[in-house]
Formats: sequence, structure tokens, C-alpha cells
Amino acid sequence: MNAPETPTQHEARDVSYGPVVAAGVVIVMLIVAAAMLVLPLMGALASREARRSEPVNPLAAAMGRALPPQPRLQTHPLDDMRVLREAEAAALGSYAWVDEEAGIMRIPIERAIALLAADGSSNGEAP
Repeated sequence: MNAPETPTQHEARDVSYGPVVAAGVVIVMLIVAAAMLVLPLMGALASREARRSEPVNPLAAAMGRALPPQPRLQTHPLDDMRVLREAEAAALGSYAWVDEEAGIMRIPIERAIALLAADGSSNGEAP
């Protein structure tokens, strides 16, 4: 037996355009209304800030643009690190006075380790 044939049907229209267009119009109107509310508020806040801030120095334009405050970005960080490491190595490997009046001297770190190992004390005082 053959199955009875059922007629296939489809919708005449897929989407009703009216509600989609109405929603788009409402969204555009909300955006315009928000802009109309925000723009006067921004103007009021800008004028309030202008009243509260210090007046511009008339010589500022003649002096040119000032450098930004410290700390500034490093332009060559690897070179800066190399210079720092060299300075640290020089300080750790050389003799120098820390406080000559008090008799405090810096000695190379290898020499300090050898002195501590020979003395056997770890109280930090020189032998």
C-alpha cells in the first residue's frame, strides 16, 4: 500500500517587515535622544572644569612643549640594564670608602667571603 499523499505547504512571507523597521526606527530615535542629553551635559562639565582649573601661563606657548613628569619610558632598556649591571659589578669587585670618617670601607665580595670563611664568624664584623 501506498501512503496517502499529504499536500506540502509553505508560508507566503518569511518575515513581517513592519515590526523590524519599527524596532530600527525606535533604536535610532533612542540613540539620537541619548546624544541630545549627553552633549549639553558634556558642555556643562567642560565649562565647570575650565572654571576650576588654573589659567594657562602666557609664556607656555613661547617656552615650547614641556617634558612629561618622571618616570619617563626607557628608550634603550637593554643598554640601561647593561650599564646598571656594569656599575653593580664594579661596586662589588672594588675597594672604596663608604664612610671615610667612620672608617667604613667596601671590599670586593670575593675577599669578604674569603675573610668570613677564614674567620668562621658570621656576625658581619671584620676580623
